[in-house]
Amino acid sequence: MGLLIGGKVLVGLDIGTTMVKAIQLTRVRKNVQITGFGIAKIKKSVNDAIIEAFESGDISTRRVCTAISGRSEIVVKNILLPEVSNEEINHVMEGELDKYIPWEIEDCFFDCQKMTASEEESKAKKMKVLMIASKKSIINTHYQMLDAAGLKSKIIDYEAFSLGNSYELGFSQTETISEDITAIVDIGATKVNINIMNGTESFFTREIDTAGNDMTNSIAKKFGAPPEDIENMKKDPGEVLNPMLEVITPILEEISNEIQLSFDYFENQFDQQVRKILLCGGVIRLPGISDILAQQLNTPCSIWDPTEDIDIDGSKVDVKKLKDNSMILGIALGLASRV
Repeated sequence: MGLLIGGKVLVGLDIGTTMVKAIQLTRVRKNVQITGFGIAKIKKSVNDAIIEAFESGDISTRRVCTAISGRSEIVVKNILLPEVSNEEINHVMEGELDKYIPWEIEDCFFDCQKMTASEEESKAKKMKVLMIASKKSIINTHYQMLDAAGLKSKIIDYEAFSLGNSYELGFSQTETISEDITAIVDIGATKVNINIMNGTESFFTREIDTAGNDMTNSIAKKFGAPPEDIENMKKDPGEVLNPMLEVITPILEEISNEIQLSFDYFENQFDQQVRKILLCGGVIRLPGISDILAQQLNTPCSIWDPTEDIDIDGSKVDVKKLKDNSMILGIALGLASRV
């Protein structure tokens, strides 16, 4: 595909714990192209890292989509409601909201989306609704941070949903669809994001607090080295790979147990089974992680490159740098997919 000219442009901005990732997508009709990519470590401030990421990626547009996360800041629920029209869903949900959120209704923003109902639910004239809510103070603080960086936010999303949007984007470009129930598992520094997809529909999301930093700290304790040095070792472990894997295997087992609990809940609620797992996130850089998780979960695991089926403008993007970091770009790409 050649250069897309005159299309809509949006930057997916993933503000992580230690790093900022920015992907610019340009869309003309159904076709999208990565036309900008920048990444920067958070050293002094998030604002400085955002500026550095935009400059390193030669990104000029200031229209962004970002995401929030955190179990104490966001409530996500699958809810059964009496069947109503799409126009009435928000009104009906507002009357039910106080059953599901720990805050005053006037102190939060919420949104909801109608999901595919089971045959039994349809017969009972019920509909399944995915509801997400967050405190207004959290959203407003996020907007203030973006304003300070000179950015205009089109929308603030939820990280786990962004993974699903990234997954869906790939299918939209190849005009294919997966019939397998697929779990996207993003293992980052401070949390694990899970999104279970049925085709291109997100059916279940969850965050797990045990994550990459726990592994790094355990390895640092074992080797008597600061965490910063361990991060460099993980990129090229060489002969210390097996000792590192031995140290983190119990932590991976803890994560696997939580993932399995999520799968069991999903199977109980939806009467369907997860058939495959797509792994992403910085932890997956360490060789052997995928095999360990596949064994612990007894489910096929593969490393996911969310950019695989997306066209890239090589004249504007450092393709090698993009591909070297592709496993940590699922959220940023999913955010940009809202272009």
